[in-house]
Amino acid sequence: MSDGVVLLAHGSGGKLAHELVESIFLRHFQSPALLPLDDSAVLALPELSPSPDEPASPRLAFTT
Repeated sequence: MSDGVVLLAHGSGGKLAHELVESIFLRHFQSPALLPLDDSAVLALPELSPSPDEPASPRLAFTT
């Protein structure tokens, strides 16, 4: 963001959206789940595992 103005084009999911996220949002919303900058965040939910002996834990993905 060179001029400090958010444009409608920033909502397109393209290069401008990526620049907006990197320049503004990352410093305020730091999370290991979000740092890869994927289009989704995958969260492990070990407390929902079917049994303590089960090696794989369920995961939940959020996306837009």
